[in-house]
Amino acid sequence: MRVISVEFLGENLDLIPGLIRGREKESTAELKVAERTQALTVANEKLEEANKHKSQFLANVNHELRTPVSAILAMRVWFCAQPRADRFIAGRKSSRSP
Repeated sequence: MRVISVEFLGENLDLIPGLIRGREKESTAELKVAERTQALTVANEKLEEANKHKSQFLANVNHELRTPVSAILAMRVWFCAQPRADRFIAGRKSSRSP
């Protein structure tokens, strides 16, 4: 805070309105900064919540996709490990099922 002597004010009374306007501008700017800071804080909280939901969704989708894909890959490995004749017989038996 600036200290202004009485003598200075007495000699420069025309400066007082400008000083008052300067103080008003400073307080208006401080209010704007406080409002914007609060708005950014709220927006940041919403973004963090959305990020949490996104991560949970991706974890669920990953699990739902991995389970059947793992089973399919395991069956493929098993099927490829069988000799061709066994594959043909296994395929014929499954196709003749009622």
